[in-house]
Amino acid sequence: MALLLAFIAMPVAGAISDRVGRKPVLVVGALLSAAIAVPAYMLASNGTAAGAIAGQALLGLALAVYFGPFGVAFVELFPVKNRFSGAGFGYNIAYVVFGGTAPYVSTWLVGATDNLLAPAFYMVVIAAAVGFICLALPKPQIDEDAISSAPGSESGPAAG
Repeated sequence: MALLLAFIAMPVAGAISDRVGRKPVLVVGALLSAAIAVPAYMLASNGTAAGAIAGQALLGLALAVYFGPFGVAFVELFPVKNRFSGAGFGYNIAYVVFGGTAPYVSTWLVGATDNLLAPAFYMVVIAAAVGFICLALPKPQIDEDAISSAPGSESGPAAG
């Protein structure tokens, strides 16, 4: 259910970011993820299948708002000449540091605090930090020459 909602919400969030800009949608998605984390974890851990599904669906929906425009926004941070190298390297380093360590940090937090909601609080801190970092994102790197020479553009070969 969570993946189905994310599957539907991601392209919608991406389309909204095409209209209003990537930064506002990224910020809303990150802060929504921070706001929904604790209630979603509480719902998912209430001991029922319906609660688990609902909690995961809430998390999936909140994360989908962020990840809808994320791929394009991340690639746009880099100059066109080395866009894919920069994005690929940056994404994978971040994935190793945060995604790779998240299960260990969560396990440690639960053991250290004896609180099963500790991973939710960890998610709140990380998602809120990401939301505030998104506020400082620079304008996208756009290759004006590539746009003006693209087929179908007014000044490109098709206008000829």
